[in-house]
Amino acid sequence: MFQQHQYAWRVIVGQVASNTSTREQLAGQLGINPVTLLRWAGMHKTGLSGGEQRVIEPRKASLLKLISALPEHREALIASLTEEFPLMFRPEDFQSDARPTFESTMIPAICYEAVLQATATLSGGIRYISVFDHLLRFALLQLDPERLGLSAIVVECTPPRNGEKVRSLREQFRIGTPPWQSRREERNLFLGAESLVGKAVESRQPYEIEDIRSYTGLLPIHRTKYEVSAAVCPIMRTGFVAGGLLFSSTQPGFFTPERARLIEKYAHLALAAFDEHAFYPPERIELRCMPDAEEQEPIIRLIPKQVMDLLKTGQITNHALAEREIIYRTEENFIYLASLASDPQIVLERL
Repeated sequence: MFQQHQYAWRVIVGQVASNTSTREQLAGQLGINPVTLLRWAGMHKTGLSGGEQRVIEPRKASLLKLISALPEHREALIASLTEEFPLMFRPEDFQSDARPTFESTMIPAICYEAVLQATATLSGGIRYISVFDHLLRFALLQLDPERLGLSAIVVECTPPRNGEKVRSLREQFRIGTPPWQSRREERNLFLGAESLVGKAVESRQPYEIEDIRSYTGLLPIHRTKYEVSAAVCPIMRTGFVAGGLLFSSTQPGFFTPERARLIEKYAHLALAAFDEHAFYPPERIELRCMPDAEEQEPIIRLIPKQVMDLLKTGQITNHALAEREIIYRTEENFIYLASLASDPQIVLERL
């Protein structure tokens, strides 16, 4: 077994891997199983006799990614890696402009494993949340390892009344890297034809905008706080649409063709979160304009109370059905508000 004082890179990995949260984060960046980090550091027993530990030798591509993921330990990592693996590396591997020899447009296998396990063992809303928790966490780690500022939003078609068309989308939740919140944020905003994700859903096409501040094209945009560039991809199955993934970055030109392809793959993986009835054919989607977020928020905050009030009347006794009815009414109010471009107080008075 190796001596930890001799190979500093294993000591560094061991320090990082000793914390569950940072271990999972680093494993996500490297596209490996968190247990592999423990094995690299000699912290994971493999069942050998006498408690002997077997050290797993990593691949070159994984070690190069390790150096990129831990820039504060760069010099120590390079020195100890070249000492332990003198035949594996060449000086040019560690040049500042060197690129790891791995395909950046591939989703890590560990992400697929987590999503497939959630799909196989969970159902309904729990499966939905679990799939996106895994998927978006890995997407943010892979797309923004340097934490420059990236947010990911899940948007879903608002179920219409029977026989009617989909008239809006709903923001389910958002997570991000600073300056956005890293915890799941649920705002439940309504989006429509005025939004970039609305355009993607109606056209069934992905879009990227390099710099919203100077954009003069025909795509509908509404810049939010911190947002400089944006990318969106619809979530589709055989031409039927359930919603979309919307990414925003603090950096101009962030969404390169490679990152756009990666986002599209994450949108494909997101299919696992949805039930069959959540997908709508193009002819059933006819989005209307929705008000700005600032206008929506005081009305959206009333939804839980309205649901309880409706249940108390006895007209509807099922909570899910009551919530859906209030969402229908809220959507109608927002369509009315946007069409008049009026003060939200008008809508509040109608409730």
